[in-house]
Amino acid sequence: MTNSTNSPMAKDTDLSWDVTENEVYVNINGVLRLDETKKAIVRDDNEAILSHRNAGYHTMTNEKFKEATEDLRKESGFEFAGFHEYKGGRKVIGYLKNTAEGEVKIGDHVIEDYLILGNSHDGSSSFFTGTVTELLRCSNEFGRISGANRVRHSKSFEINFAEMMTYIKSHFAERQVMYNAFNRFGDKIVSPELFDNALDFVLKVDLTKEISSQKQNQKDALRNAIVGESNDLGDNLWGLFNGVTKYTTHELNGKDRVFGNVLGNANNINQRAYQFCTANS
Repeated sequence: MTNSTNSPMAKDTDLSWDVTENEVYVNINGVLRLDETKKAIVRDDNEAILSHRNAGYHTMTNEKFKEATEDLRKESGFEFAGFHEYKGGRKVIGYLKNTAEGEVKIGDHVIEDYLILGNSHDGSSSFFTGTVTELLRCSNEFGRISGANRVRHSKSFEINFAEMMTYIKSHFAERQVMYNAFNRFGDKIVSPELFDNALDFVLKVDLTKEISSQKQNQKDALRNAIVGESNDLGDNLWGLFNGVTKYTTHELNGKDRVFGNVLGNANNINQRAYQFCTANS
């Protein structure tokens, strides 16, 4: 896995830093007073404040997160593929490459898939797991976070064996659902009307209003990406879907893109593409 962007918003990391809980003071009429209802979550390497949380909030440290990643690596037999930090470390993600089944193909195209683990230091999410697939022909990336596999931060966060096996089994189950959908995508020919509907749906074009020049440029770029992929993969939903993931992976100028497109605007666009293709396959 390589660094997906040079932006400080999202980057590869060894997670050698961790977080601490600091007191919060408020200015009341020029006097600093301790706010016992709040605490600050702070990076210990650069003292950046990642968030302010309620006093009862339980922080999952990077140390705990790395332990959870290692435990899942041992039980799954997958290969550790790195950590990623997002928005200055407000969210961290770990990747385990699925090497359990050897080479995997969708049609004639080899893909790689990963079990992902995530955690936030800003309260935006609990500990979660998900799946990422990458089409090796062109490195298009698509990821999904499991809605079921989320664990709230607790005072003594531990993942037991049963939970680990649930995460691993869910990974295999969810990837199979995706692969079955991908194979169906190849059987559905995309008409010109369906193509145009896909562009509007994926980019959330408001058909009741005149399209802006910015949105039109996005449509043109997405259209070109889909045409390019369809020339290789066929004029079907598989070509259309990969055109969208090509656009989000290689052309979308998003500072917050991480490997697998599992967060931010790239993820939103990819999920709408998957929803559209699934509904029309």
